[in-house]
Amino acid sequence: ATPAAAANAPVPAAAGDPQAQLEADKRAVYRHPLFPLLTLLFEKCEQATQGSECITSASFDVDIENFVHQQEQEHKPFFSDDPELDNLMVKAIQVLRIHLLELEKVNELCKDFCNRYITCLKTKMHSDNLLRNDLGGPYSPNPSSISLHPQEMLQSSPAALPPASNPPPGIVVPA
Repeated sequence: ATPAAAANAPVPAAAGDPQAQLEADKRAVYRHPLFPLLTLLFEKCEQATQGSECITSASFDVDIENFVHQQEQEHKPFFSDDPELDNLMVKAIQVLRIHLLELEKVNELCKDFCNRYITCLKTKMHSDNLLRNDLGGPYSPNPSSISLHPQEMLQSSPAALPPASNPPPGIVVPA
């Protein structure tokens, strides 16, 4: 029997014990030559979800290249004697790469949204300032009634209140 077959064969004492099989499968994954790379890439994906600066797929590619170079220098294998486990590890690495690419896209969308929102706010603030010029134009409110909230401006307007309850100018009466 090959070493891979021996590693995947259930332990005789644990025949039929799913927990023992699970532990044997975990050990096989942890011992796989690609597990250190999988761990590193998983940590990169985790970092990409926690910070404002997203880890790029380019750094992901560099990590893979460095791992391959190190394995070759140390003459370590890339695969085990279990093709099913090898396939699982390669697919897991591919999935992490896809997730990192998606996280990159989300990060770019967030940055774009923030930039557009800030630009919109700046434009709005600029147009509000144009309406509030010091020359007393038709859209310039009385300085005593300047308010950040249009609803408050309406409430403090004499036309908005009943005649008997007109407060002194600049005092806002809740509705």
